[in-house]
Amino acid sequence: MGALQPGPDYVSVGQVAPGLFVGCKPPAGRHLRDLGFVLLVLAAEEHQPGSFEFPGVRVLRPRLRDDGTESVEDVLRSACPAAREVAAALARGQKVLSTCQWGYNRSAVVAGLALRMRGWSATEVMSALRRARPGHKGLVPLGSPEYRRAMEIGGCR
Repeated sequence: MGALQPGPDYVSVGQVAPGLFVGCKPPAGRHLRDLGFVLLVLAAEEHQPGSFEFPGVRVLRPRLRDDGTESVEDVLRSACPAAREVAAALARGQKVLSTCQWGYNRSAVVAGLALRMRGWSATEVMSALRRARPGHKGLVPLGSPEYRRAMEIGGCR
């Protein structure tokens, strides 16, 4: 059985914390800038449109796989640089959108690690993610053990 894929009209975003949103792959165009987003995280390795598709928004590209081959250390190595920048943007009061294919694992680990750097506990992060991103087709925030463990460790400094 192949991997689940969102339909072309699947758009889902939830607010995890003040200024921090997590969701599935974003639509191209000025929409994000018009909504006040300053920073966009494209965490899905397989979804890397050009930055020019998001005018007026800075784009980060941690390129996480979420295919079961990444270790916790791999996840932290890829996600932490983006999480640091997300945490800094939040500290400046900027609006951030962290995305991946579905908006449950890769986008959530970047957002979760950023919140951990801002003093949130793993339990607080998980609760906020679950409120912001209700399950869809069996998917839940940080449902991948490697991503959940990376966020629990909160090893970005």
